[in-house]
Amino acid sequence: SLLMVKCFAMRLIQFGLTAFVVGETTTPSITADDLLIVVSGSGETGTIALMAKKAKSIGAKLAFITIVPDSTIGRLADLIIPIEAGSTKVAGNQKTTIQLGGSRFELSVLLLLEAIVMGLTEELKWHLFCRFRTYITYTVQEPPLNIRRWTTFLLL
Repeated sequence: SLLMVKCFAMRLIQFGLTAFVVGETTTPSITADDLLIVVSGSGETGTIALMAKKAKSIGAKLAFITIVPDSTIGRLADLIIPIEAGSTKVAGNQKTTIQLGGSRFELSVLLLLEAIVMGLTEELKWHLFCRFRTYITYTVQEPPLNIRRWTTFLLL
């Protein structure tokens, strides 16, 4: 899942947004103005749950992508995106798959995040155009979107 999260962070950065992957050496501290996106099949991974609790205690928003919405991390989340994907790694998961481990979940996460990127493409076209025009003509254009600070922290 970490590779899927890193792909999403790269796409956000390509759009000119600020995104970090938790655990990278250049990742700053999270603030109350930030969004933490957590990807966990079970929602019970101890270290991830601790980081989610810390982010919430600071006031950051928490979005959660998971197979198990009713979980430790799920109870902290402001937004839950459930994925119905079989996994041999999640106890009690009724979905069957012949794929190893969490492969089906990871591929589902990749498709979901790419769909989000496609949606952002339409939303951010004007913003990207304004950035390009500002660079070329040295004039300041105000995009219709107010993207002063949208720092996204991605956590696996």
